[in-house]
Amino acid sequence: MWERLIQTFFPDRCMECGAWQTVWCERCRRSVAPYTGMLPELPVARTVICAAYTGSVRAHILRLKYARQRRLAEALALLMAPAIPVGATIVPIPTSQSRIQQRGYDHMYLCAQAVARQRSGAVSTQLIRTRDTQSQARLNRQQRGINVLGAFAWQGGCRPGCYVLIDDVCTTGATLCEAVAVMHACGIVDVQVVVGARGTLTPATR
Repeated sequence: MWERLIQTFFPDRCMECGAWQTVWCERCRRSVAPYTGMLPELPVARTVICAAYTGSVRAHILRLKYARQRRLAEALALLMAPAIPVGATIVPIPTSQSRIQQRGYDHMYLCAQAVARQRSGAVSTQLIRTRDTQSQARLNRQQRGINVLGAFAWQGGCRPGCYVLIDDVCTTGATLCEAVAVMHACGIVDVQVVVGARGTLTPATR
């Protein structure tokens, strides 16, 4: 209800061209560079990387995470939603409590809610962090795997059907791999992964 009222009096405008009624219009989204590189090796039925981590995609994700522009969760959802099956259960990679306190929100949970609205799905918050982890940005491949080892758990049971694990950015896939292992261990068979963009390791962290 509040969302509809806000949109009535303060409608969204595209962040790039200024078009009304959307945070990121279809024309601007079509200009996004698709991801054409290798996919991370994950033990799932399907992995989709929606875009390269560059240009407007990179700018929007950084603003969502570090500039408190929470409406950009809707923009990220618009990028990811076409790759997600209708009716799937959406599982966001959970943000650490320390970062939620800094930002005032869990950006991936907001994104999951927006995706679920677009794809008539449900959001599961059963994947939780068991501890805060160091930021992956400055770690090399081996350090990333160690950093997230045992960092997730699944609370409660699971139901039959497709579960789609989502994240904003993937580099080595270490975080996703750990989360998928937890989901498989609790009995979830049909797991897919959809990520907004894939980055690359910097020379200093290879």
